[in-house]
Amino acid sequence: MKKMTEAQVVQMLKEAAVRRYGDSHAQQLLPALRETAKAIMGTKNQELSIEDEPAFFSRSTRIQ
Repeated sequence: MKKMTEAQVVQMLKEAAVRRYGDSHAQQLLPALRETAKAIMGTKNQELSIEDEPAFFSRSTRIQ
């Protein structure tokens, strides 16, 4: 994702919204999708340290 443009991220989010909610609702979500893409672009070059990663990435974490 580091090499994606903001427009590509918007398109990816829109396609996911269309699959999940249909074209009409995805169009209504477009302003929020653009805002989300902008936020993603603002953080894409930041590296997470191991203690900052979400627990679901941990191999020792199990859901029972």
